[in-house]
Amino acid sequence: MNSIIHQGKMTFFTWENSENWPVCEVSENVLQLLGYSSEEFLSGDARYAGLIHPEDLPLVMKEVSDALDTRCDEFTHQIYRVKHKDGSYKKVYDHTKVLYGLDGTATHFRGCIYDKTEELLQKERLELVLEGTGLGLWDWNPQTGEVVFDQQWAKMLGYELSELDLDIKTWENKVHPDDLENCFEDLQNHMLGKTEYYQNTHRMKHKSGHWLYIWDRGKVVEWDREGKAIRFTGTLTDITKQKTAENDLIKEMKAKESFFALMSHEIRTPMNGILGFTDLMLEDESLSEEHKDSLNIIRNSSDSLLQIINDILDYAKLDSGTPLLESRPFNLEHSLNFLIQSLFTISKMNNNKILLDIDQSMSSYFVGDEGRLLQVLRNLISNALKFSKDDTICVKVYPNDGQLQFEVSDNGVGINSKQIERLFLPFIQQDSSTTREFGGTGLGLTLCKSLVELMNGRIWVESSLGNGATFYFTVTLQEDETPKAESKKKLSSVSVEGSKVLLVEDNEANMAITQSYLQSMGCEIVWAKNGLEAFNLLKTKKGYFDLVLMDLFMPIMGGLEATKQMFDQLEEKEIPPIVALTANGFNTDRKSCFDAGMVDFMVKPLNKTTLLSVLQKHIKKDS
Repeated sequence: MNSIIHQGKMTFFTWENSENWPVCEVSENVLQLLGYSSEEFLSGDARYAGLIHPEDLPLVMKEVSDALDTRCDEFTHQIYRVKHKDGSYKKVYDHTKVLYGLDGTATHFRGCIYDKTEELLQKERLELVLEGTGLGLWDWNPQTGEVVFDQQWAKMLGYELSELDLDIKTWENKVHPDDLENCFEDLQNHMLGKTEYYQNTHRMKHKSGHWLYIWDRGKVVEWDREGKAIRFTGTLTDITKQKTAENDLIKEMKAKESFFALMSHEIRTPMNGILGFTDLMLEDESLSEEHKDSLNIIRNSSDSLLQIINDILDYAKLDSGTPLLESRPFNLEHSLNFLIQSLFTISKMNNNKILLDIDQSMSSYFVGDEGRLLQVLRNLISNALKFSKDDTICVKVYPNDGQLQFEVSDNGVGINSKQIERLFLPFIQQDSSTTREFGGTGLGLTLCKSLVELMNGRIWVESSLGNGATFYFTVTLQEDETPKAESKKKLSSVSVEGSKVLLVEDNEANMAITQSYLQSMGCEIVWAKNGLEAFNLLKTKKGYFDLVLMDLFMPIMGGLEATKQMFDQLEEKEIPPIVALTANGFNTDRKSCFDAGMVDFMVKPLNKTTLLSVLQKHIKKDS
């Protein structure tokens, strides 16, 4: 036995069954337990009972008395304290064997005493930590289903530990039925080695009947010889307060998003009428120059107002965390050309020109968020046009270290070097005179920075006062798999004349503007006032329409519902390309449209050039 006794913290004692239990034998590692050497310990009048803490001695004596009364050969003491040489006490676990004489009388006791002090101290510390942090412990054998919960685990759910059966069913019956499958899936994935840890957030039922949100984490710490988990330990944390706050925040963000969507729709709808009819009137060659000048003032003032509205709404969307990036294929060269065409009217105001320089060594086909990229470029080019006169604005695009780099440069008023560091902060402009002379909200560059960072890029500027400015930004775009050998057909070579367009729009002013644009392109138009009318027209006139322009918010049946019904009840070949045309430009709406089956998304106020490009892209007719 001594060969075992001398290993680790186990100490061997033999003491007589007489008053105060005189010690007659002790192993050498008693020094580890009580601070004495074995020789030092036995040289005095050592009595084992005298080492036991006075508060624990009665219980230890009773356990010995009970063992002798029942003539046990061996028994185990509960944990008790023995005195160290320095006056402190060690907590020990004692397994004792009774030695009997020939006459059957107990003569000696031989005890194997294990020092549990540090282990119990660590346990106490752990219990304090668990109590302080609110963590509950569990220890589960997946093979037998047996599980051990601690008091904190039970307390978290409103129980006493004695009320709970030590079985996995106890836990299983308290997990919300809707969450249970996901819990077991995550447990299984960890036991199969697919995850380093098990972790899952689920709901558990409190004793009082309400549901708690629980963050559950664990790990397999023991396997059998066949590699099967036999011990799985972990912790539970009550995160109900955090989850409730998170859910409240989500509701608040959704409420904000709904408000911004409403504002976007209500503001853009009348702006579509103002801008659309102004453009139509400007096309009238019989107008006097005086009337054209007046209309151009209305057009430019409306553009400025629209830009302010867009900046405010976009900033609000970014601030509320709603923007999401799309990932769709597009032709970068075509997109940039149409962007510059759409800025032609603005460029004429200060007698400016826009020069586009695209590195021809790179592909024109990419996958990413075309709309967000063009939003950044439109903002930078518009700023350059605003701050320059009789100038050429240069727009360059080229590959750089796995990204695309863009440059927008001008020879305008430039930027004070002291202001450059603050230029991308919200509501910041060079100085108050900039606001008075040039207008704007000071949000445009903040939006550019946020959008560029969403696309894993960065934006910066090089400038000095009086010497113009060059804005640089990079974005990460995936090159499209479209073969480079594909013919780069000019969109201007695609005619939409004679195309039959179903216009689904409930607002008569918006209908009139869109109809005028389409008629000027030679299209035939059929008007439906809501989604239900559009659905019925497609059912009765199968194969007649080349394209559908679909508003989203309409009475009786909206655009999303109508599109879903078309794909549910009609053959796909009977459904022409459907393009969303809406005054709400939130990305959540864009995603919903594409998920429903639409092929493109246009935001009001409608631009004739943009409308033509969309028709050319989706109507399959060559001139």
